[in-house]
Amino acid sequence: MNGQDRGPVDSFCSGDYFYSKEDAESVEREFGKMEAFYGGLSGKFWRSENPSNERDYLGLAIMMFDLHLRSAAYARHPRDNYRDYLVRTSGFRNQLLFGQRDRASTEQEVVSHFRKNWRIRILEAGPDRSFLTSDNPSLLFQARSSDTVQLVIMPLTPRCYAVAFDHRAFGFVSALATQDDETKLNQLQVKHCVDCVFTAEKPSDEQVQGIQRLLGARQPRSICKMDGAWIANTHSIPTGESFDFVQEVR
Repeated sequence: MNGQDRGPVDSFCSGDYFYSKEDAESVEREFGKMEAFYGGLSGKFWRSENPSNERDYLGLAIMMFDLHLRSAAYARHPRDNYRDYLVRTSGFRNQLLFGQRDRASTEQEVVSHFRKNWRIRILEAGPDRSFLTSDNPSLLFQARSSDTVQLVIMPLTPRCYAVAFDHRAFGFVSALATQDDETKLNQLQVKHCVDCVFTAEKPSDEQVQGIQRLLGARQPRSICKMDGAWIANTHSIPTGESFDFVQEVR
């Protein structure tokens, strides 16, 4: 990027005290630990380096889930949403990760489950192509025969996606995205965003019109209004419309 390409950057924060006003400092410290870790890890991807150890891969998978669960797409209020975030985290563990548990899952159980059953791979865009991202980039998927989340995908840079999956349900078959994969992933980012999508390059007028059509066709977002409850924004993989880079285990 040269000086002529640069422009002002506005904040895309959801708002002051979005998670907590009373405990803003402690909440920021909690989120800050994971964000500092992810910031260091994302730097590797921008330098075209892969994570170097199990801690990096495990932390990346957990961050992918966490970014989804703290998304503004779930917000019931303009501020003080931290308690709802904790409800979602607990519900995700006990319902969507382990499957309708009647007791709370411990941190060690979650880590052991990921180590035993989950794998993470990096998917790259084809030559001279790139991925969109959005303000709600982490996408959760369920296999057709399951009520639990078994696949999560999230763009890391314009050139690559992280693909985390339960190897009992999915297999990773290609590290290079097909053009069809890229189209599906870009459309999902548009459909899943809260307000914004982002591109690495200026889109053509035709691409802008395509994004506008997808945004205009979106169904209103469902937000659960009940205390202590939530509706997960998950995706199922329709028959005959799967991705080329993963394959369901039969």
